[in-house]
This record gives sequence, structure tokens and C-alpha cells, in this order.
Amino acid sequence: MGQNQIAALLGLSRPSVTSGLRELILARLVKKQRNGAYRINKMLAGYATQAESQRAIEDMDVADRMNDPEFWPGTTRPSRTTGNSSSSNGVRSCASPDRQIP
Repeated sequence: MGQNQIAALLGLSRPSVTSGLRELILARLVKKQRNGAYRINKMLAGYATQAESQRAIEDMDVADRMNDPEFWPGTTRPSRTTGNSSSSNGVRSCASPDRQIP
């Protein structure tokens, strides 16, 4: 989806969309595919089945995964031994109540 489509969909100006996309890219929530085309992080996207979601996450570069310790610099993450917000595949929810943002 491009900036013009996003602007029309949200009823925003193109400069507002450009600014917002820049922030989302810096947060690694959106990735620029090519000039004018953006894609949401695969860990945020919706999938028809759990298996489809799992395949998409497994195909991701580990550094782009939201459960990578380097993804949340400056935050305290819950340990895997607590069992909080962890699924059977070891992917942690970014909505963990134990996560602290400075």
C-alpha cells in the first residue's frame, strides 16, 4: 500500500502519512518494500490460520522479530521462566504487563 492510498483511507494529508510512516519504520512496525510501497511487520499482520502465522514468523529475519531482545532497547523484558505472555512457540506478546518502558 502506498502513501496516497493510506492518506485517502485515513483522511490525512500525504505529509502527515509520510511523517507517521517514518515513525513506524523507526519503530520497526512497518517496512518500506520499495519506493511508495510499505508492509506491516509480519508479527502484527493478520493471518487466516495459526499455521500460516507461524510460517510467516519463521520466515522472518530474527532481528525483525518483536521478541528479539534488541527489538526493545532500553526496556526490561520478563524472563522466559515466568511464563508470562509466552505462547507455545516461544514468541512473547509485546503487551506483557512486566515490560517496562523508561
